[in-house]
Amino acid sequence: MKTNQLKIYLLVLFLLVFGCSQSKPKSEESTLLRSYRLIDSDKEDEAIGLLSHELQVRDSQAPEGTDQSVEATQLRVTLASAYAKKAGLTIREIARAYDMARSLASFKISKKSLVNPTENDQKVTDLSNLVLEEVRLIQTITVIPKVDQDQQQFLYQAVRILNSTPNLSPADLIYSVIVKVVYVRTLLESDQIKALLPKIVKENNQCVAKLSEFRNYLQKATKILLSAYDNLAAALPEKKEEIVNSSRSLVELSTNLGTLNSAGVFIFGLNQNKLNDLYRIFGVSSQDITCEKIVEE
Repeated sequence: MKTNQLKIYLLVLFLLVFGCSQSKPKSEESTLLRSYRLIDSDKEDEAIGLLSHELQVRDSQAPEGTDQSVEATQLRVTLASAYAKKAGLTIREIARAYDMARSLASFKISKKSLVNPTENDQKVTDLSNLVLEEVRLIQTITVIPKVDQDQQQFLYQAVRILNSTPNLSPADLIYSVIVKVVYVRTLLESDQIKALLPKIVKENNQCVAKLSEFRNYLQKATKILLSAYDNLAAALPEKKEEIVNSSRSLVELSTNLGTLNSAGVFIFGLNQNKLNDLYRIFGVSSQDITCEKIVEE
């Protein structure tokens, strides 16, 4: 089944590249065709080597150091799909891919606000809100597949390539959205993020919540998700306003996270329930915080 799904996407790419013109040099066609066959035969490493070499040659000959032709764009998208396949991701039929993208475009952010919050309480609430909204988004789009945790490095390579590829077609933009949302799901469901949840530690005889590592990880995931929204707005111009409105709330929450004290937040200035909200989202047992006892030691 996975092979058939990939064949559909590769066939679409083939038609986009070769269906409109017969004047392209034979070497360009053979590189793409060979890479398609390699990917379809589960020889992703060979396809990656072939495509990387071709792009390196093209870029070295380009006046600005990067070949921005339509042919080079298709080579880069195919290279990204090879990495995605290596990660275990094969997209579903194109119709369902568009359905997923439209679900993402229609997703509504429902940010919670506190009444007369302390500064630290509001910051941690923003942290929880951002996690909760991104988890809700992933749960809403039920067709999003999973990628094994130990394969996420290959998916990241696909994201990196797609981000650096200019002039993506609407179909390629939708593909980029899919890859990025799957990667965000992988990040949010990883054991790594659970290990980075804010820990309560004693520093200089003070009880401190260490938030910076978790914040940085979450901002990384959010940055990729926001780039997916950018791709989506470009692919679906008729829904651009709706998409921008949804992404604006994520931008606001992410920006607020940047003001979190990198050295930690003093627990005596923080409602401990705010931290426990984060733990509940990830199904982790809440921490018992006894600041007074720790400080007195």
